[in-house]
Amino acid sequence: MRIHDKCLSCVVNQVIKVANITGVDKKDELYREAFTYLSKLDF
Repeated sequence: MRIHDKCLSCVVNQVIKVANITGVDKKDELYREAFTYLSKLDF
């Protein structure tokens, strides 16, 4: 998947908002998984 580097901050904000809205217990684990996935994207 190709993503524009300017989109990255919005995607990160969405991850944080979803974690807060859903009341995830282990936010650190969610963030780690999301950021690991994002680090593998093609810019």
